[in-house]
Amino acid sequence: MVFCGRPSKACQRCRERKLRCDLRIPSCGQCNRAIAKCHGYRDTRQIRIRNESQAVRMKALQRVTPSLIPPRIQAFPLSLDAQARDMFFRFYVDGFSTTWSFLKPFYHPTDAPLHLSLSIDCVSLAFISLGGCADEAALVPAREKYTSALHMTNKALQNPESASKDVTILVSALLLDLFEKMTNTRHRESNSWTSHVDGALALIRLRGLDKFQTPEGVRLLVRLCTNLLISCMAIGHRIPDELQELRDYASKHLNVNDPKWRVTDLSVQYANLRGDIHTGAIPPDEIIGHALELDAKYAAIGHTMPPPWQYTTTFTPPPSPHIYNQTYFNYLDRHITQTWNVIRFTRILLNELILTHCSASDPLATQAIKVIQTAVSDICATAPQYIDCAHAALHLLPESQKPPAPPGTGIVAPDGSPHTHYPWQKMSAYTLIFPLFVAAQSRYSPPDARGWIAKQMRWMEVHFGIKIGGTVAAMLEKEGDLDFDVWSLYAMLGSYAFAA
Repeated sequence: MVFCGRPSKACQRCRERKLRCDLRIPSCGQCNRAIAKCHGYRDTRQIRIRNESQAVRMKALQRVTPSLIPPRIQAFPLSLDAQARDMFFRFYVDGFSTTWSFLKPFYHPTDAPLHLSLSIDCVSLAFISLGGCADEAALVPAREKYTSALHMTNKALQNPESASKDVTILVSALLLDLFEKMTNTRHRESNSWTSHVDGALALIRLRGLDKFQTPEGVRLLVRLCTNLLISCMAIGHRIPDELQELRDYASKHLNVNDPKWRVTDLSVQYANLRGDIHTGAIPPDEIIGHALELDAKYAAIGHTMPPPWQYTTTFTPPPSPHIYNQTYFNYLDRHITQTWNVIRFTRILLNELILTHCSASDPLATQAIKVIQTAVSDICATAPQYIDCAHAALHLLPESQKPPAPPGTGIVAPDGSPHTHYPWQKMSAYTLIFPLFVAAQSRYSPPDARGWIAKQMRWMEVHFGIKIGGTVAAMLEKEGDLDFDVWSLYAMLGSYAFAA
């Protein structure tokens, strides 16, 4: 007999998921929120002493005759659905990023209502397909799941009471919006691009902002703001007033001095500027002034970054094909890198706007070209830390795979050593594609930048298996100006899934 310490009184579901159980009768709060059956609480007095005799006997036999002891659990290959869900959760719920952390209670399909479970499945399958983690054939079941999820979500919405109280319907709407953005890249003017996020806003109005006061509730609102902002950015529309209301409410519960939050505030202003120019709300002779004012705000954030958000610069005398001008930056993490690159690619787009509306002899033109070229060089300097496996990114490889590496089937680095990558390193490389493309497409970039970036895209395709890297490389390798809208690529990348 073995004394096992003081066991938990929590219900089975809370124990398995390591959640704080409030022991309410007849059902705990965690199970109520997840709309899951609560199996009640156990009598801890009966389980403090556990009979371990059989386990001890099995361990002893295993040491003597290991081949005679059958495994207690036989491993079976996971279905594609399960693999996709697991990877999506590891990347964006509780791992690589936490932007979808409010999905954590719904990891197991049985813990979520059918409309939400199907919504998670369709997004997860699209994620592994478009992210290069699985064959593109995964999009077929993804679309089937989407159709079923849409049907079940619409069915749940038919009950006004559940629509106003069941937060999982709102979460499903956000996931369906995400799926549309990841897969419907060619029809950004269609209603499907905004229908789901518009529906999510309607549910917020029906439910009331005061119902979103917990940390996960606030994170859910921030996710909705992000989806809505990206929709407007991609189609060139002004931000609706409701988004600002959501951000004002969320700001009461967040650190508004966080650089990422400040940059997003400026992104709202940039989206409004694009929308006003598109509709003619800003006269042509005032565009330069608005662009200069906003560009100065982006520059100010870059100059006031707190110490943990600042980067160091490394100069490398030995040549490396993945280091532009033999200079690269080192960041604390990928989230910080992304935030800096948002500042840089937006400044490129703003200064291209300035150059479109001023003469070549204007001093503003000279200044705008200088800003663009600096931003291009700085974006290029962010790449080696994540993609140069032989030099700048060597520290990201698994210890057992660093040169000299053991024999294996991994991809061969330039120095000839076989190695593999952690999945998050591949996704970090993926998040570089859009800022690098913005840098390369500018006609004011340094002459050699476009060719260097095209080679890095080919490297991502061959070395990391990121298929869209080859698509972007093919665009950049063509002569002349690119006849391709940067926001079309943004949509093609499914950047909302990979937002930090």
